Amino acid sequence: SLWGLTGALILHNLSMHCINSTWVLFTMVRFDWGPRETGLSFAAFGVVALVYQLGIARWVLPRWGDKRVMLVGLAVASIEYAAYAFATRGWMVYVIMLAGGIGLLGGQAAQGLLSAQVGDDEQGALQGALAALMSVTGIVAPLLATDLFAYFTRPAAQPPVPGIAFLLAGALNVLAFLLALRVLARARRV
Repeated sequence: SLWGLTGALILHNLSMHCINSTWVLFTMVRFDWGPRETGLSFAAFGVVALVYQLGIARWVLPRWGDKRVMLVGLAVASIEYAAYAFATRGWMVYVIMLAGGIGLLGGQAAQGLLSAQVGDDEQGALQGALAALMSVTGIVAPLLATDLFAYFTRPAAQPPVPGIAFLLAGALNVLAFLLALRVLARARRV
């Protein structure tokens, strides 16, 4: 259960780093955004993250539980990332961002479930190991996502697919969802 949930969290973090590392490139190519529009989108994302992770999480987590929030969060994030890839107007990004905010809680819930798997004397080791793994995803994902972006937006790409890293992120979240679902189903049987 610990390894499966860790794998789901790694896939989820890989997907988020794919988005983060290509956001500026994607919005520049897809919507012709400059620094001002991109900066506003980052600010909006920060507000949405704050509202969901500090406000809505306090209400949702106790009512739905970590398992349901993790699964819903991973599923919503999958749809959210694919929706970004297919957005045709800049304003759509804000609607997707607001609706997809619950996806931010998937990773938070997964960490809660992982924390419950180990004793108090192992919490520091777990959190340190998770931080190290998340740092690795922060190295791997940008290399992969930016290479994909470059390949699928090069002049010879017909048709160009500037949202390819977002589609990859959605697929990674689908894998994370399926892995988490399998782990949780197996845990119920035990």
